[in-house]
Amino acid sequence: MPVFAYAEYTPEELCAIPWGDGVEQLKHKPAEVIPPDPDVIGSDYETDAGSGPSDAFVDKNENIIFYSFDNGQLKGFNNAGQVIFDFSYGAPDYNSDIFTNQITGVYVDSLLRLYVADDGYSVSVVDYGGNVLEKLYPFAPDSTVHVSWIYPKYDGRLCFDSADRGLVTYSDGEFSPGCSAGFIAANGSYYSIWSYSLHSIKLNKYQNPDSTGLAETREFIDIGFPNETIYETGIMSGGDGSKIYLAVTADTTGFVEIWELGLDYNLLNKMTYNAYSTEAVWGLTPFIHANGNIYEFRCLEDGLHVFRWNRQ
Repeated sequence: MPVFAYAEYTPEELCAIPWGDGVEQLKHKPAEVIPPDPDVIGSDYETDAGSGPSDAFVDKNENIIFYSFDNGQLKGFNNAGQVIFDFSYGAPDYNSDIFTNQITGVYVDSLLRLYVADDGYSVSVVDYGGNVLEKLYPFAPDSTVHVSWIYPKYDGRLCFDSADRGLVTYSDGEFSPGCSAGFIAANGSYYSIWSYSLHSIKLNKYQNPDSTGLAETREFIDIGFPNETIYETGIMSGGDGSKIYLAVTADTTGFVEIWELGLDYNLLNKMTYNAYSTEAVWGLTPFIHANGNIYEFRCLEDGLHVFRWNRQ
């Protein structure tokens, strides 16, 4: 493995969104330990994990869309932290045609249309004005199948998952059977982590998965990283398909590295952020944009701080 001069990522804080129930805020409930009830025999300590944003998506105009599985929030902000829409439960613009159950996935396409899955029978397609443009039924003609998850791909294809009926692909207004929750690259191959050790990773490479996400043929790629340390790793979604991004826990200090691999499996760049800071009150996965920027969401006591990491 050749030694690379890694490109430097420089962070810039775009905005800070405070916690709370207000218009310009995001809901967050801190984790807490609940002491035993002295009046109940055998009562023990219980843990409330708290709640907050489940995930974030950054659109082509650098608007940031947050949704919460637990809090029923679906809210968009511009990069200055100003609200551009709020379709959350209890908000004036809430519409039960957008979602009624707990939101399980959100995607924004190049036309700034939201695709909202809530473990219901359909996926709502909504513009930022709150207009429901379309209802998608990935498993038609059976309209009683729950759509559990959305797995977006770099080229705009969407993979819809159902616990009952497997996976389908949505592309150019058409559905077709088969897909994978895994990452797909611009070479048409899907990748997942098969195994890893302290200085190596084995990738599972495959094509044309069926409705169960499995493929008839696959190839295992062994990649050695003799100068790196790997305690834990996983493939991240996002990017433009020309690179493979790995989240790598490289030590025990709480810092996570995002590795950028070329499709020839050479390690091109890396960026380090503190994923397990003692100051953090909540955790969100960074978002990798198609333009190569990485967006980090630091959930601190005073609110959610959005950082854009530019590659220099």
